[in-house]
Amino acid sequence: MLYMEIKIYADVLFFTNLLMDYALLYISLKIIKRKPHILRLISAATIGAAYGVFAFFVPVLPFAKSGLNIIIASFMVYIAFMPGTFRTFLKYILIFLAVSFSAGGIAFCILYCTALGSWLGAVSSGGIIYVKVPIYKLLFVCVVCYFIMSLFTSVSKKYRRNAEITYDVSVFSGEEKATFKALLDSGNFLTEPKSGIPVMIIRKGVCDFLAENKNPVPIGYKSLSGYGELYGFMPDKTIVNNKEINVFIAISEIKFGDGFDAILPCDFDERIE
Repeated sequence: MLYMEIKIYADVLFFTNLLMDYALLYISLKIIKRKPHILRLISAATIGAAYGVFAFFVPVLPFAKSGLNIIIASFMVYIAFMPGTFRTFLKYILIFLAVSFSAGGIAFCILYCTALGSWLGAVSSGGIIYVKVPIYKLLFVCVVCYFIMSLFTSVSKKYRRNAEITYDVSVFSGEEKATFKALLDSGNFLTEPKSGIPVMIIRKGVCDFLAENKNPVPIGYKSLSGYGELYGFMPDKTIVNNKEINVFIAISEIKFGDGFDAILPCDFDERIE
């Protein structure tokens, strides 16, 4: 029987896993519609990459390895996503594991069911794949993947309306009340500068009574056309789908799409859990 000697470079293995873990975390963030924090993503991916090197070279019993995988994934999710509640934390772990398993299954299928694995000199140990690719080629592939992902994201935004969710909202201020539909938008990261409270953007004419009995708070924003400023108001109470949330309401003269009169903060679904 012929044996082929394969040299495994720990630095290549670490860097490969670092890039892959970063990509998996980034994709998971896109799925849950959270704003990526680069430093936290890199920190979490570094933990995953270090564990990947350990798992490749150090034999561990299957049962213990499964538990260790979940523990490391939990650390990565907590660092990268900073979930607000335990329920949200569990949801994010499940999403990250689903993305990881899907990507891992696709990678194994491509590498070992085609000639690509042999051509790249792919080796698997402990569930970790090592691909004999020079660092500069790997960087080139990552840059290409980044541009493809960016293109896909920009194209998909045009069709996002079909999957967007609207909520029933009621705003109270004194004796006044307004009821309307609001859209959950992953792009609304506005917060009130001093308190950090998220901002719901509402169409002018829906809650104009807020301007009559509440003090305006300037809220700056940045868009493709430059910098601008909205005026926010803190209502007495805001109810969304029968749950009270704490948000500032900024009145905008921009016309929204059909079927809704306001845009909810990007983390609204997490805040009501």
